[in-house]
Amino acid sequence: MIRSYEIVVTLIIFYYQDWVQDKIHSKFAFAAMCWERSFIPLSIWKAGDSNSNLIESVHADVNREGVRCTLVGRIKKGQAFDTMKMKTLKVKFSPRMLTFTDC
Repeated sequence: MIRSYEIVVTLIIFYYQDWVQDKIHSKFAFAAMCWERSFIPLSIWKAGDSNSNLIESVHADVNREGVRCTLVGRIKKGQAFDTMKMKTLKVKFSPRMLTFTDC
């Protein structure tokens, strides 16, 4: 039986040969896109988001915070950034209404 991975790769190779060759040489791209090529247990794979939008936005946020700092300065900014993000997540997933005293 032909696996879905092989069908998809065959179609992509037919239409996008240069792109596929680049991903094959990178060694990790197909593992990141296809569970059959990764070593991640299926239950964990399915628990994750189907896209990387959240990770990409956090990556962009962090890059804006620590530009042209010393190592200690970057660590401090990173700690402050993590604290801010945790507070944001707590508020986002909090079941109660916010008041002005929460801000």
